[in-house]
Amino acid sequence: MVGLWMPSCDGVRRGQAISEGGQGGKWQGRRRWQWAFIGSYFHMSARVTHRLFLFLGALQAASAVGVGAFGAHALASSLDDAMLAVYETAVRYQFYHALGLCLIALVVGRFPGRRLPVASGWLLLAGSAIFCGSLYLLVLTGAKWLGAVAPLGGACFIVGWILLAVSSVGGEEQ
Repeated sequence: MVGLWMPSCDGVRRGQAISEGGQGGKWQGRRRWQWAFIGSYFHMSARVTHRLFLFLGALQAASAVGVGAFGAHALASSLDDAMLAVYETAVRYQFYHALGLCLIALVVGRFPGRRLPVASGWLLLAGSAIFCGSLYLLVLTGAKWLGAVAPLGGACFIVGWILLAVSSVGGEEQ
């Protein structure tokens, strides 16, 4: 699963029983590092995550329109056909996944408490940054090695969509 090591933000070790000093008991001040999902690291409620994904999806869609217009008007005459096709692919994928992020925002708002749609949203966002960003930089700088970075973003896209599919057929805890 997607996650990261993090300190306990609320001063209580997660999973610790109330009788052991959790939730209202004394905690000895030691920082305990633990595994957590990205969404729980920020302690975002479903309402905040829903609104954040909707905001980021709309912002990403608006930037895709702007970047696409820039490519059509400013770069069309200075790029060869192959590089223009790469640029158009980046714009198209950015726009598709911006709409996907807005869809995930609706899913998170409709089914609060499910972690898989939240992880799916973060993966689509990371995939857009890695995949589209590397293709934009490839076209603008000509650094061919950036073409090898794009599949990492594509993998984020694939895993994000799979997590969304799994969350639709899973139980209430997903």
